[in-house]
Amino acid sequence: MVDVTRLVDASVLSFREGRAKPDPAFFATALAEAGVRARDAVFADDLAGHVDAARRLGLDAFVVESPRQFADALSERGLLEPL
Repeated sequence: MVDVTRLVDASVLSFREGRAKPDPAFFATALAEAGVRARDAVFADDLAGHVDAARRLGLDAFVVESPRQFADALSERGLLEPL
């Protein structure tokens, strides 16, 4: 499997922040930690409600259901060499 951790700019843990997805404040914190704008961010989650919340805030977001699907979605965005 491919190590995608090199693509991660920041990790925001809800229990440390006192905020959780789909709270917009969670996404604002994550974007600030990564130092990127919403339009420049990619967000993946296994819950459609979290993905919908991220999209409403302008993030490129998708539901992830398997490691292969995750890698394919990153490849489609030019963030990972196709497997």
